[in-house]
Amino acid sequence: MIGTLKQILQESSADRWRVSCEYIKGWEFYLIADRLDQNRIRNVHHIEVTVFMNSEDGTKTGSASAPVSVSDNEPALRRTVSDLAARAAFAMNPYYDGVRPSGPDILHTEYETLEKRSRDILDTLKTVPVSGDASLNSCEVFTDEVTRRIITSEGIDMEETVPATMIETVVNAREGDHEIEVYRMYRSGLAETAAYREQVEEAMKTGRDRLHAVKTPALGKIPVLFTNEHAAVLCSYFTDRMDAAYIYRKMSTWKKGSPVCDAQCDRVTLESLRYLPGSPANRSFDGEGSPVRDAVLIRDGIAERYWGGHMYSTYIGEEDSFILSNYRITGGTYTEAQLRTGKYLEVREFSDFHCDPATGDIFGEIRLAYLHDGEDVIPVTGGSVSGSMLEFARTLKMSRNVTRYGSCEIPAVIRLEGVTVAGFAE
Repeated sequence: MIGTLKQILQESSADRWRVSCEYIKGWEFYLIADRLDQNRIRNVHHIEVTVFMNSEDGTKTGSASAPVSVSDNEPALRRTVSDLAARAAFAMNPYYDGVRPSGPDILHTEYETLEKRSRDILDTLKTVPVSGDASLNSCEVFTDEVTRRIITSEGIDMEETVPATMIETVVNAREGDHEIEVYRMYRSGLAETAAYREQVEEAMKTGRDRLHAVKTPALGKIPVLFTNEHAAVLCSYFTDRMDAAYIYRKMSTWKKGSPVCDAQCDRVTLESLRYLPGSPANRSFDGEGSPVRDAVLIRDGIAERYWGGHMYSTYIGEEDSFILSNYRITGGTYTEAQLRTGKYLEVREFSDFHCDPATGDIFGEIRLAYLHDGEDVIPVTGGSVSGSMLEFARTLKMSRNVTRYGSCEIPAVIRLEGVTVAGFAE
């Protein structure tokens, strides 16, 4: 089918084209508590075709994409390609060329079979401690082998297979008629059973503490500590503002060779990584066929290199561009003990937490936080946090020790000064 599709594209009116293939071989397990309820095997093909058309004077380029099925016959494929060529000619951008072949070395990372990963996770679930007030409600386990292939009219034809694991867990904590449900999603390349078990136990503690949490007082401006996925959201502010699309659209004003902010505390160093141990996003090449590279994007608070898709990178003159997959923000200069001083709020659970990379605004509704007043630690719930990273980045404080969350390695604890905490009047 791929051979037929390539021939049709070569015979079409398209000036350029790209075929993106993804084959997923996966095992799925659905559990009630730690007991297997059902399981199944998946074999899924995703194929997407992108057609590029240039204007007659060669100053503009348009593109259009659509999925195709492995079961599509030749007439159906020809109709799809013809429709894409027509669509691509309608909405055009300034001209840009295609990604050229460069033959990156294919990563050969650690590997575990579907059987081993699945067995290790299911065995770990049986060891999760259950108490009278907290237990595992349900769990869904997805272990995959993902084969990616990129074929382009410029001569790129690359393929690699990477492992991916996702576990969704629901934990219940209860006291009398009062019950709290806590959801967690864990993503990794390999099984990482010890880290997963630690996350489940942390979710149980979160549920127990929420049972006894009091309403968050109106604290005004106060230091706030962020960990895990919430710290990763804050770190995405730096990665997004180094995206070529944000630079081209003037949504980020950061310039190479200039400070990203007037930092008075820790200065950020941001690195792109081809390979990060345990990550589900280890890639040799991105979705356009560009080699993923190890590169420093921000060094000690100074913007050094942009990342991004080929179109926007071309527009801003960024050579050898690629789409970011893994990244690292190096640890700061503080110990966790130094960050945990004075009166502060440590948020462990949000209903949702966002950081707008264009404006820097952060906002989230608190489900569980711990108010430290220097002597007591009080679990609180309700209220919200807000403020702007445009200001917070100046007084950013980060722990020396780091942790991996998903596809990023980041400081384990991030402290922001002067966050507005809206709560309830006493």
